[in-house]
Amino acid sequence: MNTRILCLLGLTAALTSAESPDLLTALNLEAHGFVSFGYLESERNNWLGSTTSGTGQFWEAAANVIARPMDRLRIGAQVFARDLVKYDNGRVDLDWAYADYRADDVLGVQVGRVKLPLALYNEALDVDAARTQVFLPPAVYALRSRDLFISVDGVKVYGSVQAGALGSFDYGVFLGAKNFNEDAGFAGYLSELGLGPVISEISADWAGGGMLHWNTPINGLGVRLSIGDLHNFTVRGRDPLNAMTKRTTVEDYTEAWVSLIYELPEITLAAEYTRVRGRGETRIDPGAFIVPLADNGEGAYLGCTWHMTAWFEAYAGFEATWTDAYARADEYAYTGVFAANLRPLPSWSLKLEVRGVRGTRGINPEDNPDGIDDRWGVVALKTTVDF
Repeated sequence: MNTRILCLLGLTAALTSAESPDLLTALNLEAHGFVSFGYLESERNNWLGSTTSGTGQFWEAAANVIARPMDRLRIGAQVFARDLVKYDNGRVDLDWAYADYRADDVLGVQVGRVKLPLALYNEALDVDAARTQVFLPPAVYALRSRDLFISVDGVKVYGSVQAGALGSFDYGVFLGAKNFNEDAGFAGYLSELGLGPVISEISADWAGGGMLHWNTPINGLGVRLSIGDLHNFTVRGRDPLNAMTKRTTVEDYTEAWVSLIYELPEITLAAEYTRVRGRGETRIDPGAFIVPLADNGEGAYLGCTWHMTAWFEAYAGFEATWTDAYARADEYAYTGVFAANLRPLPSWSLKLEVRGVRGTRGINPEDNPDGIDDRWGVVALKTTVDF
């Protein structure tokens, strides 16, 4: 763990120190990042791995470099690593890397590995300082599958349009290829869903989507609609013990979000709803069995952040998630959340999050061989240093 973090920090230092002062000035080069360490302990159910006895396998690190070689042009990249109990295990990924040209307020274009402008906070998935909580609400932001939602290799067009008495509209649309790593968190999650003990391939023809955000005439009130789609999404899994293979295909795997945010000087209220729709099949060989697949996942949350001072914030929220929107009583989770963020220094934060849950959605039976309790909880601690 320490070696990987030091590599990220070393990369940032090397990129900034290896160039001459004159070149640094010409490029307007900046380097930033963060390192965080945490502790997770759950009660009654293991969550994200073995957590009922507590675990320190919970850290993140990121380093990015941004250059502004000319007016309206920005070029940057970021590497990121995390260990989320049994997910990702410190693997270093290129989160994003793109050239951004902003012609004017109405039109900007990014080319490369671009962030996805989905929901309120997806473009800030990698920015721990952007939220009070330890975790963005898992009911809406896939915690295990961060690598699915962070970026695509392609193009993004974005901008802001003034609308007079109606306020203004921000937009962002993207299209590109999605490259998956079979060792990343998303692959582990697919395995837990039963698509194969070993995931050997994840692919899609293309990924596309976008968002439209309405900055209403009411000061601080915003409404956002977002949608994302994976076209011809395919997963191949295999079982080394019995030579059985599974090939799952979904023509269009689509997720949509409706978001509301109301920002006051000391209070931020946010509410989001998400709905997943996927229709396909799983072919099991040998035997050529075909099993229909339908994903109707649904989630929502309501959260309130109190910006008490520059050095202390508190958050309270409620989350709800269902495996099947048409049968909500089958598998669900209702979660009450409290979080606090103390900043002894502007670049140093100490976070606490407490989660009380009723329901079993999000709990993996393989992590709980003695059975699953439908009432459980989590305590998370996290400290982050930004640079």
